[in-house]
Amino acid sequence: MATLQEVSKAILNSKKIGITYHVSPDGDAVGSALALLNGLRSIKKDAYLISKDIISENLQFLSAANEATGNLTSPTEDTPIVIVLDCGNYERIS
Repeated sequence: MATLQEVSKAILNSKKIGITYHVSPDGDAVGSALALLNGLRSIKKDAYLISKDIISENLQFLSAANEATGNLTSPTEDTPIVIVLDCGNYERIS
């Protein structure tokens, strides 16, 4: 397992980063993904959401919520890192 320092270094050294969460995302999955997305963009990373789901209407007020269109279901070819948030097992990754 990677240390926190190794994960941090990998993120800082990567230009493009995909972010995803569990299927049928709830508020904490969506909130953590969008917070990370906006945080990574604030340090000039090309970050994007990977999701089969559209974020529910009651969470559309969150910054960048409209970017979860349900159309991008796998990382793009040039993405070296995908961060999975709020997901307890591999089978539930969106």
